[in-house]
Amino acid sequence: MLADIEEAFGFLLFERNARGMQPTPLGTAALAYARRSLADLTRFADDLDAKRRGGHGQLTVGAIMGAAPDVLAMAVAELKSERPLLNVRILGATSDQVVQLLHRREVDLALGRLTTPLQYNDFEPLAREAMRLVVRAGHPLAGKTSLTLAMLVGWPWILQPITSPARGLFEDELARASLTTPADIVECA
Repeated sequence: MLADIEEAFGFLLFERNARGMQPTPLGTAALAYARRSLADLTRFADDLDAKRRGGHGQLTVGAIMGAAPDVLAMAVAELKSERPLLNVRILGATSDQVVQLLHRREVDLALGRLTTPLQYNDFEPLAREAMRLVVRAGHPLAGKTSLTLAMLVGWPWILQPITSPARGLFEDELARASLTTPADIVECA
């Protein structure tokens, strides 16, 4: 079937080799279009099915989990009080992943941290977010009244993935302090 599709297009979508297949540059573009189309078709089918069952549509939200417990939960509760049959689907991800979901039209609404100029015209800032460092109660630095970043980088860290806006802000702060990323890290979204 793939050969028939490539023949219809007039070019190869995949390079075949002993280890399998890899998309060609044109194949990558075709796959991106197919994924967007499939996401649109899935959303259309879900919406049509909800209407058939007497529902009132579907809203798919991509959200950072830090906002999900409060901002998103309150918004969904208010929305559901107005439209109880609305099917709301929430996809949790990091901010960079949420923006990609929005770009691929896999979500209708995105809630995340934005640290770079937007490519979207329709956005609304909700709040300024303070970033905090957290340690266990018995940590040796917990009782200190004055700390610097230089004092902290030698300790183990749990950080957002390097591609996330929150991590970008952290890395910028380290650079401003002429420090490098801590050596002992665990990355976790």
